[in-house]
Amino acid sequence: MERVRSIVGDEAVVFIKGYFPASIPPHLTNERFSVVNIDCDLYEPIKASLKYFYPRLSPGGILLLHDYSSGYFEGAKQAVDEFILTIPENIVLLPDKSGTAILRKNRK
Repeated sequence: MERVRSIVGDEAVVFIKGYFPASIPPHLTNERFSVVNIDCDLYEPIKASLKYFYPRLSPGGILLLHDYSSGYFEGAKQAVDEFILTIPENIVLLPDKSGTAILRKNRK
């Protein structure tokens, strides 16, 4: 956790350690998010993260989907691909070493 904090910083950031979705504190249930980084590696946590955060994502907000096209975590791609079929947006691939994709929620 400290290594991540040293890279990301801690201004306007909330770090929650644990397994998703069990680690979500109740006080976040009604919050809106503008940027969410999903880096879970595994199918079930990614699927749960998308289901939880997408409805709470502010219009114009973004989901960073780590490992989507990395080739190492097939569950990441599968969870995202299944979820994308249920929403109006598409993902955009980033040319990074981690196979990151971005989803930007429509402003409507």
